[in-house]
Amino acid sequence: MNPVSHTHACHLAAALLVLASASLPASVAPPAEPLSVWFTSPARSYHESCPLGNGRLGAMDFGGVDEWRIVLNESSVWSGGPYEANRPDAHKCLPEIRKALFSGDADLAGKLLQANFSYPDGVAGWGNENQFGCYQILGDLTLRFHATANRSAITSPSGHIADSNNNTIDRSIDGNAQTKWCIDKAGKAVIWQIEIPAPKKVTSYALTSAGDVPARDPVEWALEGSND
Repeated sequence: MNPVSHTHACHLAAALLVLASASLPASVAPPAEPLSVWFTSPARSYHESCPLGNGRLGAMDFGGVDEWRIVLNESSVWSGGPYEANRPDAHKCLPEIRKALFSGDADLAGKLLQANFSYPDGVAGWGNENQFGCYQILGDLTLRFHATANRSAITSPSGHIADSNNNTIDRSIDGNAQTKWCIDKAGKAVIWQIEIPAPKKVTSYALTSAGDVPARDPVEWALEGSND
């Protein structure tokens, strides 16, 4: 299939599902190793990514095959102020907490945790905007590999690139209505094109438009295709 053109600002969310079966890779069986963690698709948000790190260096692994995204962090990249929240002797109460839990006394265990694992004196944490903050992105690492022969190539021959917030063109076929390929103030007609490894018979297609800014929805489009 060749180009799909939009003659209005393009604002597509999980769109062009007509070609989903042609553009998505065939399913692969998970490994036999019982301790393996197996994902069927890359993470779509921080909530689905895998945290990795050693306490000072950290990363959120979004996964991927042809394109692999890893968001990096280092402990000094922090938006809050300096404070020492460590309580080096807190672990000494763990035997007593375990004993309370195993005896069924959850209230006592909770009180011990609150007394020994909360912020030390002089540290407000969440309650002080000059202390508490959040970790910032040190870097957004994207590794791109050569597409294999049996994968589809998605491009915009009209030269349109997405806005910020990672609303890239691959979001147009990820099957998730919460993501989108967003082109704001597109100007000339936007062309979305997919080249698949072999001809496919298309019997129907669908466009899904994002629901946040209706004025940017496509108002007309043309679907064209060829078997070469």
